[in-house]
Amino acid sequence: MDGVMISKKNKPTVSVVICTKDRFAELLRFFPSLDSQSLLPDEVLVVDASAGDETRDLVSAKNASGVQYELCHIKAAPGMTRQRNIGLDRSRGDIVLFFDDDVVLEPDCLLYLHRAFIEQSGQGLGGVTGRIVNVPEKRNAAEHLFKKAFFLSEIGSGRMKPSGFPEHRVGGEPGFVEVVSGCCMAFDREALLRHRFDETLAGYCYMEDVDISRRLTAGGYRLYYEPRARLSHFSTTHQRADARKLARMLARNHAYFFRKNSRKDPAHVLAFAWSVAGLFAFNIWRRNPRALQGIAEGLWDFAGELTGKAP
Repeated sequence: MDGVMISKKNKPTVSVVICTKDRFAELLRFFPSLDSQSLLPDEVLVVDASAGDETRDLVSAKNASGVQYELCHIKAAPGMTRQRNIGLDRSRGDIVLFFDDDVVLEPDCLLYLHRAFIEQSGQGLGGVTGRIVNVPEKRNAAEHLFKKAFFLSEIGSGRMKPSGFPEHRVGGEPGFVEVVSGCCMAFDREALLRHRFDETLAGYCYMEDVDISRRLTAGGYRLYYEPRARLSHFSTTHQRADARKLARMLARNHAYFFRKNSRKDPAHVLAFAWSVAGLFAFNIWRRNPRALQGIAEGLWDFAGELTGKAP
């Protein structure tokens, strides 16, 4: 993949895309951290699915007061992957950076994401992810063993499990990985245009970061973890969404991802089935009946899609 456009440029340009919906307070916290970056982006696109006009007014006020980058507000229908694709299509940078609206960047975050593309040029680099500093490298020992035993998503090496769940990297040394973290994703523009985000992922689009990671690596691109690109992620999704709804999205999207992207040999199919059993077992252990109901509903949704009887 030495023909990637970024490898030909000494100083690739940077677009930042922020997809948001009704989270004005989070944007008020995000923008000061963006404005204080040691390397500022060339443009910032806010793809907004909010019901009100607060975010549009914020962008207008920032433009009126003067910013050191081009700042654009784009109104869009809700849907994370749809909004990300709109941002991609409207952006112009050689590197397209996607941050969640509920992150806070440390001052050199963009600098190190940008530098990784330059330092790894000629390596077929498709994407880079950074270090989420407020996620501990080690979790509860019992929970870690449980998720490891059932091939569930967890903190780990940055590799994909045969079940279709990832091990997200949050610590350790820089290096190549198989999955990027959705709250901090930097992509080579041409690589992402070839693959794009999957707009059929349901709801909040759980696993959209895993899906784009798998398709990029399957397409011959490499992904890189740069721990010096640091940020905090103050995720509000679990606080605001019902456990049943979240579990329904997770179960449906996990099944969809596996069918779409994974090998179907006996070992992988068994790993997938075992991970589904693990989702049920984990929420029985955590005494979360609403999540159990959501998992069952998500699997039923996916079965309906396969048979043409989707709700």
